[in-house]
Amino acid sequence: MVLDLIRILTNVENFVKVLDKPYDEHNLSLQISIVRRIALHKSSNLEKSHNLAASMPQLRSFNAIKCSISLMPLLTSFQVLRVLVLEHCDITGSCHLKHLGKLHQLRYLGLRYTCVDYLPTEIGALVQLQALDVRNTGLAALPASVGKLNKLMRLCVDRETRVLASVGNLTSLQELSLGLVSIDICSNFAVEVRKLSDLRILKISWLGETDKGLLKALVESLCSLQRIQHLEILFGSWVLVSHWEGWEPPRQLHKFCMDGLHVFLPRLPSWVNSMCIPHLSYLELQVLAMEPQDLDVLARMQKLRFLHVYLNTKFSWTVAGGGLFPNLRYCCTNIMLTFLQGAMPMVKHVELCVPASRDSVTNEVGLGNLPLLDVVSVLLDCESATGRVVVEVEAALRREVNAHPNNPTIQVNWFTHLRFV
Repeated sequence: MVLDLIRILTNVENFVKVLDKPYDEHNLSLQISIVRRIALHKSSNLEKSHNLAASMPQLRSFNAIKCSISLMPLLTSFQVLRVLVLEHCDITGSCHLKHLGKLHQLRYLGLRYTCVDYLPTEIGALVQLQALDVRNTGLAALPASVGKLNKLMRLCVDRETRVLASVGNLTSLQELSLGLVSIDICSNFAVEVRKLSDLRILKISWLGETDKGLLKALVESLCSLQRIQHLEILFGSWVLVSHWEGWEPPRQLHKFCMDGLHVFLPRLPSWVNSMCIPHLSYLELQVLAMEPQDLDVLARMQKLRFLHVYLNTKFSWTVAGGGLFPNLRYCCTNIMLTFLQGAMPMVKHVELCVPASRDSVTNEVGLGNLPLLDVVSVLLDCESATGRVVVEVEAALRREVNAHPNNPTIQVNWFTHLRFV
């Protein structure tokens, strides 16, 4: 009912016209010259064109989702378009993008899940473009003319899309998401990213073998980016990341993610504390080893809401009460944790590693001390354990969860040598 009311009001105020029913065609034909925003949605009852090929001089935004190419007008129909979003639309080999360069007032171009195989070089004429999102497409490379988009603030490309060698020319960028960065362009990328002084969000996936010199150059470049708030790096090969200790992150950093199958920091960087980065809310990394004082530092970070920490060694720690992890909502770790009264007062979802041993049968994890607990995921370490002990430990965990007043859900997976069974 609320959705219907919103749609009625937006239609009356001429804010947006949502087309997902056959009878919308007749209503649209009466106001085609004044409509400003159109959302064209595929539905089982919508198979014919809406006569959208007519001139729409006032149209500012066109959003098509799961629509046939036959339902969409040529881009020349849009004279003052600011926003163009085509998602899950089959436009492979279509002539619709040939006129893209004529949309001189376009600010936002989104082509996710469209299997688009090329972008015309005329895209460089979109001097007002601020956002380009071509993730989850078949695009092999961006045309070099993208480097002319001096006002571009957000660039998101697919995993297989080759990044611009001159990405440093896009000095207005605030968000850069690159999918996979191949080894043959890493050296140039580390130099180019240093020029993006306005960058707030950086997401890259490093493909193939990782050269330590190139990684060091990247960390040095990041030292120049004093406005970074969100940093996410995924590695595709084994690497010991030993250069991050020299990084001085800006105080406004709120997300730091370094992940991969075998990617480890030697230890928790000294700058991971509430004094250096007081606004950090998301932390995901893997380290070779940790000390109890490292966990004490994490536990006192007031803004931390998401914590994903894996160690290369077995380690146990008791989470005391008294205000530790005061705002944590999600905790995922292979550290063998025990929770005391008052620990993690806001946590709702925990993913834990529990050894299958006689001690685990008799000693509770302390899940009953987590008052807002809603979801429990357990990796049961079955190494050197008999089948009977494994079954008993799982039963003990389920009893502990079932006794919780919130009645949280629980999922238990067995593994040995990191192989799930």
